[in-house]
Amino acid sequence: MASYLDLLLGNPQYAIFCGITLFTLFIIRYSLPGHVTKFPVLNPKKSLELTSNRVTQDFIVDTKNILTSGRALYKDQPYRAYTDWGKVVVIPPKFLDALKSHKQLDFTIPAEDDSHAYVPGFEPFASDPNISKVVTKYLTKSLTKLTAPLSEEAALAFRQVLTDSTEKAEAKGKPSPFDDSIQWYRKEGSTRDPALLQISLSLVAIHTTSDLLMETLFNIAQHPDLFQPLREEITSVLSAEGLKKTALYNLKLMDSVIKESQRLRPVLLGSFRRQAMADITLPNGDVIKKGEKIVCDTTHMWNGDYYEEATKFDGYRFLRMREASEQDKHPHLVSTSFDHLGFGHGNHACPGRFFAANEIKIALCHMLLKYDWKLANGVVPKPSGFGMAYLPDLQAKLLIRRRNEDLDIDSIET
Repeated sequence: MASYLDLLLGNPQYAIFCGITLFTLFIIRYSLPGHVTKFPVLNPKKSLELTSNRVTQDFIVDTKNILTSGRALYKDQPYRAYTDWGKVVVIPPKFLDALKSHKQLDFTIPAEDDSHAYVPGFEPFASDPNISKVVTKYLTKSLTKLTAPLSEEAALAFRQVLTDSTEKAEAKGKPSPFDDSIQWYRKEGSTRDPALLQISLSLVAIHTTSDLLMETLFNIAQHPDLFQPLREEITSVLSAEGLKKTALYNLKLMDSVIKESQRLRPVLLGSFRRQAMADITLPNGDVIKKGEKIVCDTTHMWNGDYYEEATKFDGYRFLRMREASEQDKHPHLVSTSFDHLGFGHGNHACPGRFFAANEIKIALCHMLLKYDWKLANGVVPKPSGFGMAYLPDLQAKLLIRRRNEDLDIDSIET
């Protein structure tokens, strides 16, 4: 070893030659397209491109179009893609039923990795096996007794925010005084990192619920013919059954309208995020190697191969499916399937979807009975993709006014 080092140190030209050779081998090994992959790459790096920064950034700003073109190009075959979730294998939706309960496909590891749970201050993102158990064993079973307090809270919120006034008014958009959890923690003398505390609170909040409620309000505003039948359904069901969990189940048109809203704009353009804990054989015989990440794009949810007039909003779509077969539970809002990934699918489908569905329905009951609304200036909301996130139109506004109620929901038996 000493003589070899002496040779390098004594002959700079030889050392330079060795360095260039090693660098060239590195470039060939890690930069050429198609490196160590059986699957085609949708958005490959260029030759001699050392990092995936460029293709990842291109993906982030044009995710929807890239994933749509990928599904059109590869049909029912898997492919690779550089994404904001790393380099993943994008599998076709028709594979999901075969994989949905696979015990060697883990959701928590890629979720932790992508959320940087290993970084100090991001500890709340670390997985806890008890979360799903708590939600499914306790929260879901408590829906019956939670219906009344949720309705009371909704009534209070609408009264404070939208008010009972019939006078014309417009929100001025002035910033509210600080009255948030950070201030509350300070008042209690907490010395913990406020960022960590805020993340912890955010993780237990269901932000996707408000997102889906907002999207449903937008869609009803764009299809005002839905107001009357929705109100008639609410009045009929609640008058007969009261404001109970079973009554919410029987709001079938409302259920369909919400599910259709979720179909056209899910919160993510990629779902079924998993990491293989062992080699996994796909239905077509291809193998996902241990450690590889997979996702399924959600672009098929507005594809004509899966839905008739798939790009068109049809509030009655899932109601018709439900009426065609009462035994088929797929058309229900809380049901998951490979062709509707709004709540995910399989073992790691959203465990809180039953609670979220009830929250949204209660809020809509109050909104529909107490208020009229329309889009400001006839603007049509346009969602946008940012990486795998499918974001609402943050510039869209609703004009809301108080109306005379067909039914006094606040006095209904619960």
